[in-house]
Amino acid sequence: MPKSKHRKKPVQRGQKTSPQITKSNQTMPKGIYTEYLDKNLNFEQLTQERKKQLQRISQLRGGRDVLVFASDFKKSQAPISITYSDLLPINDQLSVLKSNKLDLILETPGGLGEVAEDIVKLMRSQFDEVGVIIPGWCKSAGTLIAMAGEKF
Repeated sequence: MPKSKHRKKPVQRGQKTSPQITKSNQTMPKGIYTEYLDKNLNFEQLTQERKKQLQRISQLRGGRDVLVFASDFKKSQAPISITYSDLLPINDQLSVLKSNKLDLILETPGGLGEVAEDIVKLMRSQFDEVGVIIPGWCKSAGTLIAMAGEKF
């Protein structure tokens, strides 16, 4: 029997593989949010579901406060980078959190390094432990913020 040029690479023990779903004769990775896209939720339902999932993340992480700082990469014409205009809203959001531990969910195309440094100073002035969760892209200034988090 001739050997095929295209052999499947064996999965190593302990190696994680992504679950797959088939839709319209296409195979695509199944992520945690795929199920919500198929539900066609309205804005209010989506907001409630988002809050529920953030509470779930907080519980899984030991009751830590969770803050989401993310950009919509699909809005290429919108100002989506980290800029000085982000400092006030982030400070406002941080000021209402009561725990001494924070998990920041961060997704960004980048931005100004000086602002990233200021964001880290704001987080570090209020929280003893800062974890960073990166569900997608985190570039440039976002990487600087991510590197300021502890490993948990």
